[in-house]
Amino acid sequence: MSQDIEKQINQVNQKLRSVFEEQDRNQSAIQAQEQAEADFYECRSRNRRLFDRILGTWHGDREMSQFFMNTYQDAQHIERKVTFELEN
Repeated sequence: MSQDIEKQINQVNQKLRSVFEEQDRNQSAIQAQEQAEADFYECRSRNRRLFDRILGTWHGDREMSQFFMNTYQDAQHIERKVTFELEN
């Protein structure tokens, strides 16, 4: 009888170890995802500030202003794709 109980205890302990290992992996994955999101939002902020400065500088030159506006719109499209991927 005591061997059965000891065997059951060992099985429960093994399951607990497995659960704890899974929790550790999940926590690491969550931290990596949170860091990726923080990096993305920092990059997005820098991108917006950069384009604001560029567009402010080149607003008098119609051709350059249009070029940078198109580039900014392309960057926004990429940003929306990345945001969608991060959310899903």
